[in-house]
Amino acid sequence: MTPHSTPSSTKTPQIVSANIADTASNLVRISSLQFHIINSHTLTTAGTIHLTVRDSTNLQNAGHFATSDLYITRQKDTEPRAAHGNNAFDTSNPLVDFSKFFDNESLEQEDLVVWFNLGMHHIPHTGDLPNTIFTTAHSSVLLEPLNYFEVNPASATRQQVRINYEEGGGEKIAEFNTFGTVAPTCSANLVCFEFFGALLRC
Repeated sequence: MTPHSTPSSTKTPQIVSANIADTASNLVRISSLQFHIINSHTLTTAGTIHLTVRDSTNLQNAGHFATSDLYITRQKDTEPRAAHGNNAFDTSNPLVDFSKFFDNESLEQEDLVVWFNLGMHHIPHTGDLPNTIFTTAHSSVLLEPLNYFEVNPASATRQQVRINYEEGGGEKIAEFNTFGTVAPTCSANLVCFEFFGALLRC
């Protein structure tokens, strides 16, 4: 993440209007002045899985890729994968030892690789009988922007309606504003046709 400094003093504008456009404009100024926003991304996973066994004498160095849910390393052409299919033949000195990917090198301003594990920990239950079909096993990963917009972009859409009611708490509408949106219309030419002498549609 790029280092940044926060202004020592800021002046927050007051929102005095209840108008939607004015309020949104003031919120943009607040976010720009009061908060030093950094655009970034979040990585959200569902169904993460990692080894719960530590220092296994059977697995030894062959499964370091599975000790955590997620890893981030510098991109290297010599590190195309986190494991190898033949690691099991020599677990103490496997062909790919994922732990050697981490040597305290800097990640700043470098091409990065995100390694993540997806899977599930299955808790046996009666629904597994007579066979386990894993209907509730779901895994996913979602990369999404964070602080991409300064305010909710839905406030700028024309597909919105504002309804103002008369004072006094009644249900009578005083104003109905569609912000220039016109309901779509279309015309159709209906064709008359008969079926065995009966007029079906016209």
